[in-house]
Amino acid sequence: MKKLFTFCFFALAMLIGSADMNAQTIVDINGAASVQTETLRKTVKFDSEQRDKVYEACRAYQRVFLHVKEDLNNPHNIERLNKAKEDLENQMVSILTDEQYERYKMVRE
Repeated sequence: MKKLFTFCFFALAMLIGSADMNAQTIVDINGAASVQTETLRKTVKFDSEQRDKVYEACRAYQRVFLHVKEDLNNPHNIERLNKAKEDLENQMVSILTDEQYERYKMVRE
């Protein structure tokens, strides 16, 4: 019986630990997207509606980047990262005006 309680306690601790790791991942993604968005907002100068769209685009990119950055030697991960970059670029084209997009390209380089 004592072993059963110990096992249950250990299993519960593992579940709490994994939930905490997932929460940390979400915080990392959201934090990186916020920093990226605010940096762009200062230089590209977009409105709050555009800011929300840019944030979501950056968040989608950061989600992929965070998952593949550990193994960039894997061709599949490089392909996923390139696709995420392409998606981010396409979203920026649709969100920003031509003038804003030109400033975005200068910042990105």
